[in-house]
Amino acid sequence: MSRKKSFKEDLTGRVFGSWTVVSYAGKRDGKQWWLCQCGCEHGTIKEVVSGNLKNGRSSRCPVCARRQPNPKNRGPRPAAWKLGKRSIDNLGYVRIIGIRPGDDRPKECLEHRLVIEQQLGRKLIKGENVHHKNLNRQDNQLANLELWTTHQPIGGRVADLVEYATTILNRYAPERLARQDE
Repeated sequence: MSRKKSFKEDLTGRVFGSWTVVSYAGKRDGKQWWLCQCGCEHGTIKEVVSGNLKNGRSSRCPVCARRQPNPKNRGPRPAAWKLGKRSIDNLGYVRIIGIRPGDDRPKECLEHRLVIEQQLGRKLIKGENVHHKNLNRQDNQLANLELWTTHQPIGGRVADLVEYATTILNRYAPERLARQDE
């Protein structure tokens, strides 16, 4: 008596990208798995879902994927990724392609944050945000922006609060910590 195979289409011997289907591996989680061997010098053997083989989602072994660029990659970024390119997002903020302090490559960021970061010479830290004085999210002139912080202690010992105040002064107004001789 022969064992009944539970697949609709026999993929044995077929080639998908650099995978060659060796045999049926079984059905798990409602998916058909096939044992495949890569045609590269490593000859990697791996179980792959039939749907991923057919639609091209899995066309090569992980070793090949690390060494070779993705064939679906269409080359360099589109012209829209040029430095200084501006757009308005769905919340009304201006997004721009810019280089943030400490970064070496341009990336998309919010323009009002970029303007303040360039003024400070550093990236904003956790708890800092930028407020538009005139509430116009597209007016990103430095005179219209101010740095706000949401850092605040909920309550605590006086010694802890003094330490917190010293930290804030060190961050934003170190000249006020300098003691004046009387």
